Amino acid sequence: MNPPVYHDYNATTPVAPEVADVIIPFLRGHFGNPGSAHVFGQRSKLAVAQARVQVAALVNAKAEEIVCTGSAIEANKLALFGVARALGRPGHLIISAVEHPAVAAPAKRLEEASWAVTVVPVDGHGRVSLEAVRAAFDHARLKA
Repeated sequence: MNPPVYHDYNATTPVAPEVADVIIPFLRGHFGNPGSAHVFGQRSKLAVAQARVQVAALVNAKAEEIVCTGSAIEANKLALFGVARALGRPGHLIISAVEHPAVAAPAKRLEEASWAVTVVPVDGHGRVSLEAVRAAFDHARLKA
């Protein structure tokens, strides 16, 4: 019997070996909560700080601009609701018709909170056309 083929990379992906090598010590022995004052927590806090510096260098940012989350779902919600809170008033959000529920569900909640939400269609290959995005932006500008 052939082994199954995994096609759900939208949900999760295998951990790259070089990433596993870095995190294994934190799974086995350095398991402290980085918010804790004890030595275990402080070790974890230092590791998170070092990771922020490394990620910031990769994306040409400042370490304090890097926010660590527990999952992509948490990151998506933080980004969408964070922008909504920072804006302080309803705005206009444009998403594609094939967004992951981690984006589509918060978009729906924003829509229920008086945000305008435009869902841009995709073609038969799941691609968004530049023209459709331009039209959505033009529509958003006209409503503003």
